[in-house]
Amino acid sequence: MGKAIGAEWRARLKELGFVPQGTGGRKGTYGSRTVGPVRQAVGVLVDNVHRDGAFNVQLNVNMPLPHADHDVVILLADVSHEEIRIQEPGVHEPGFATWWTPDEIELAWRVFLQLAVPWLERHSRPEGLIAYFEQEYRRLEEARARASKPSIVTRTLRALGMIEKERASVHHQYLLWLSMLYEAQGRLDQALQRLDHYARDIEAKGVKAESERLVHHRESLMRRLYI
Repeated sequence: MGKAIGAEWRARLKELGFVPQGTGGRKGTYGSRTVGPVRQAVGVLVDNVHRDGAFNVQLNVNMPLPHADHDVVILLADVSHEEIRIQEPGVHEPGFATWWTPDEIELAWRVFLQLAVPWLERHSRPEGLIAYFEQEYRRLEEARARASKPSIVTRTLRALGMIEKERASVHHQYLLWLSMLYEAQGRLDQALQRLDHYARDIEAKGVKAESERLVHHRESLMRRLYI
């Protein structure tokens, strides 16, 4: 069943210009197509172990890294029966995925065409992505600031396990995505401004894992600024 679902989606996605990619050994299919400075990607993953052939349809907007041979996911979304739900990349939320039963393949394809394709087009335009990440970075920073000063009631409830702890966030990366998107538009001063903000942010948070991305992108940007 898993192979049949993967093959069916792979054939349909190829008609829309999605080039098949590897699935990392998982059942299903994965395809991508380049649109402007980003790559749209669709993953259809089949679960034959726990869900008897049910499948999940995942949407990615990926940013090709100029200094590496791979892309990085900047937007991740799930195709549900009624909407496209964005999840913060790198933040795992159990139960986030929508699972479609094998006999819902035609329904899932109709929803994909009606909701997912327009969503991918809308979120592949640099101006739309810039607006999204600028807004989301401010929103998440404000939420982080509020969470850093919880009330005594909130602290007590968390200590008792009566409410969940604030989940981790990787939204500092949004500043890097903004820098790369501004660069793609030729807005190099704004690209450098966001990159400097990103450098200050990861230094303040002690995010050493991001330093390599920072160095490579800064070198790329500085070459463009001063050539």
